[in-house]
Amino acid sequence: MIELTNIELSFGKRQLIEKGGMCIPYQQVTLLRGESGSGKTSLLMDIGLLAHQAKMNYLFDGIDINTCHEKQRSYLRQNEISFIFQENYLFEHLNLIENIYFYAHLIHRQISEEEIREYLDFVDLDLDFQTSLKSMSGGERQRLAIVCGIVKDAKLFIFDEPTSYLDNENKQKIISIIQNLAYQKGKMVLVASHDDAFVEIADQIYEIKDMNLSACQISEYQIESKPFQDYSINQKVLYQYSLKKSKVYDMVAGIVLGLVLMGFALSLIYGTLLKENDEKNLLLSIHHYGIVLKEDEKPFSVTEQTRLKQALPDLSIYPYAIMTSSLQSTHQKLNSITIKPYYEKMITDNDILKKKHELSSSDIYATYEIYHYLKDDVFSHLISEGQLFDQVDAVLKPNYDHEQVIYLPYDMIEGYYQQQGIELSNTPTPWLVVSINSISDYQMASQNIESSYQFLTTPDINSQVRLSQVFGSQYLIVAWIIILAVLFVYNTYRVIEDKRNIALLETLGVNYYQLMKMKALEELILLTIMGGSALLLSVIMSFFLTLMTMENLLLICLVIIMNMLFIFVIDMLIFIVFVKRYSVSLLFRND
Repeated sequence: MIELTNIELSFGKRQLIEKGGMCIPYQQVTLLRGESGSGKTSLLMDIGLLAHQAKMNYLFDGIDINTCHEKQRSYLRQNEISFIFQENYLFEHLNLIENIYFYAHLIHRQISEEEIREYLDFVDLDLDFQTSLKSMSGGERQRLAIVCGIVKDAKLFIFDEPTSYLDNENKQKIISIIQNLAYQKGKMVLVASHDDAFVEIADQIYEIKDMNLSACQISEYQIESKPFQDYSINQKVLYQYSLKKSKVYDMVAGIVLGLVLMGFALSLIYGTLLKENDEKNLLLSIHHYGIVLKEDEKPFSVTEQTRLKQALPDLSIYPYAIMTSSLQSTHQKLNSITIKPYYEKMITDNDILKKKHELSSSDIYATYEIYHYLKDDVFSHLISEGQLFDQVDAVLKPNYDHEQVIYLPYDMIEGYYQQQGIELSNTPTPWLVVSINSISDYQMASQNIESSYQFLTTPDINSQVRLSQVFGSQYLIVAWIIILAVLFVYNTYRVIEDKRNIALLETLGVNYYQLMKMKALEELILLTIMGGSALLLSVIMSFFLTLMTMENLLLICLVIIMNMLFIFVIDMLIFIVFVKRYSVSLLFRND
């Protein structure tokens, strides 16, 4: 039995009850009446241990509630008190049987489908177990809420305006169920209602009038107490609840956020630490030059050469001059070699396998294929057709060129042709060579040539250049900051939208720390999907950006983890502020 004495109740600065008392015995229906705003719902919240607004002496089966700490109050809400609210609060993302199982499993109670069907019959609810809550009427949802309370075998059932939105048929069913709860199940039943139908069936009637709570009707009752249940919250069930509630959102949001986080991580690391070196490596891979061809494969006329130079005024453009010759060393002879020009920065120290002396801009280079045939004779006195050169200064590495080629400075080849009376700049040529000293030069050459021309490099670096420009810009960093702001606003909105479930969980005895664990699990699921997606995509993109080193991967991981930690902390703070600021009673009032 519940005994309340010396009740004083305020809501804010407004005094609702100055004095009064009431008893709620087993096996009776106790009715609480009063005008709207008189304090009925506020008093119910205090009786149900959901608020601390009232000052009163409160005995629940002999236990002094005023001496109970919050953990004990949570145990009582979890095991001994069941609320059936005016708005029929249930877990919307769970269907009929899942709601029942949740209430049962939360207190470690195993329940069979036969038992569930018996409880549904008790409240005259003939529905399929898989019925969704959205398809249920208000009366059906209310009866399901009663079943959930019966499942956990609560001592006290509290009804707040249970017949407000029901038709006469459903109203009579609810009234009958309330009577059966008291008389057949032996429960304490407290009803707050304006409905006169309850006056006819109530055993005890209390009314709030002129800020006094007094008895209008008292019937005999037996003073008794029943043993308390001592079930702890099943944390595993709470985790399962979190997993089911956020599964789809976490999957979609995690992948999308992972994609953007990948862009941010690569942009931050690449743009601040690696861009310059990566661009240098790209230019070295194409030997600082590209060629321009005509799609019709016809030679460039002098006019077309002039027009191209005007289109690319900041770039050095050369006609491509290639010759064949024989090469005689002291012991060997090569009958057919190719002579090619080289241009500014086309050959660097990194390309050299062997050299006779410190290199200069006028040196002559032999490919490894020539060295492989002539060996060290390549550095001896050589005789070339036309007396173009008489010595080689260095040998190129095997991967530079796989043919038998001698590279001469362009000026040397141009001078040779001039001796033959040929000006290369005034001669049609099959293609033109463009000197590329920066990625900006590459982009200029790619974008400013005529549509009937092709600009090519070996190897083709177009995709890498595009990626480097994307990740080297600040746009992805700005985009991530904007998305973070939107994410925090949206997560705040989600917490507010979830206030009904948060409040309902608290009525079931889920305490503050358990709510924190549930929220932390939801966040960790989202962040794990996001971080995993970001890391996987980062590894893939790193191959294209030539960033695949252990040091760079560790940097990417660090950026991703720091962002995950930042999101986790902010989202948890948002949730903590919300839960601390809004009590269960306030959440239900604002619903």
